[in-house]
Amino acid sequence: MLLAVAVIAVGVITTGLIVSGLRTAQRENAEQVMTQRAEMAHAAVLAETERYRSLLEATATGLATDANLNWDDFDAATSSLDRAGLKGASSVAFVVPATDAQIPAVQKLWRSRGADGLVLKPTATGTEHYFSVFNRGLRSPGTRSGSTWPRPANRPRRWSTRAG
Repeated sequence: MLLAVAVIAVGVITTGLIVSGLRTAQRENAEQVMTQRAEMAHAAVLAETERYRSLLEATATGLATDANLNWDDFDAATSSLDRAGLKGASSVAFVVPATDAQIPAVQKLWRSRGADGLVLKPTATGTEHYFSVFNRGLRSPGTRSGSTWPRPANRPRRWSTRAG
């Protein structure tokens, strides 16, 4: 009888050690899988962020070389961004600075370049302001800042935003 109890005790202890070892191995495997998944997600985020940065940098570089940038130039330069599948990006804008004294001239300049109906309204005085003069929604047709304007017959309707 003592032998039977010893055999049962050894069996229970052995089973307990095996279960404990399996659980430890399972936990280590799960941690390794989670670490690999986290590393893959991190790499994917870095790659996508670099893609966004590269696209925006190329667009900004192209726009910066145009000394007489107008709506049509902005529209052409940013049209590929709408098809780029930039998840989470809702729009791209062209922003210009102006001091209080420069606002009327800046408004006139950008209206002449295609920002029809643009009204620049600063939120404060005595500081340099930054105004969005052109804006393209990335999940919808391109847009311009300002109020409404006539739509060319062969162009999609553009929604508007107010600068300021």
